[in-house]
Formats: sequence, structure tokens, C-alpha cells
Amino acid sequence: MNPTEKQNDLGLLITEDLKWNSHTDKVTKKAMSMIYLIKRVFKNLSIEGASKIYKTYVRPMIEYAIPVWNPQYKKNIESLEQIQRKATKISSKIRKFDYPKRMEILNLTTHEERRLRGDLIEIYKLSTNYYS
Repeated sequence: MNPTEKQNDLGLLITEDLKWNSHTDKVTKKAMSMIYLIKRVFKNLSIEGASKIYKTYVRPMIEYAIPVWNPQYKKNIESLEQIQRKATKISSKIRKFDYPKRMEILNLTTHEERRLRGDLIEIYKLSTNYYS
């Protein structure tokens, strides 16, 4: 095998310095492309429809294997949150509201809160020998 700077393994872009900046950039571009596609295809999407489409098509892209590459740099965390900011504007009915209000209407939490919750669940499972 020839050494490479980046290796794609199971959908994760791993770099030789073991930082996740390249992977975060890849995920951000892919998710943003999906959001723009959804906006083009669904012009008058209901609030419920927007929430379901986001949770079905966009959020899984962002959260795939997140316990492995959970972003630690502010730049990467902000990139992921920016995806959700854009996604909450999919429905034209709530675009005029600010981000926290859109999150409330769509019944969403921030990505940082979701990652923290996921980490806490994993810690609980490990501490109670759930995987044994």
C-alpha cells in the first residue's frame, strides 16, 4: 500500500494528522447540496414536511459515525450548525423567524446538544456493561 494524506474508510475521510477538518468539509458540502436540492424540488413545503425531510435526508448525513469524529474545533462545530441553520429555512412558512424560533417550531435541538446527549448515552451504556 502506498501512503496517502487522506483515506476514505467506511464513509469517513481520515487524514494523516487525524484531524477531522477535511471530513467536516466533505459532510458540510454534501449536506448543503442536499438542502439546496430539497429547496428546488419542494417549493411550498409544510412545516411538518420540512421537519421530516430534514430528519430523514440531511441529519443522517451529518450524524453518521459522529461518536468517532465528534468535532472538537469551533470551526467544525459551527460548520455543522450552519447546515441546520440553512435546513430550518426549507419551509418558506418559517423563513422569517430567527434561528431559535425556527428550531422551536420544528421541534429540533442544536447539533451540539444532540452530540452531547449521544455521548452521555454511550457513557451510560459503557458504565452499566450494556455491551457485555
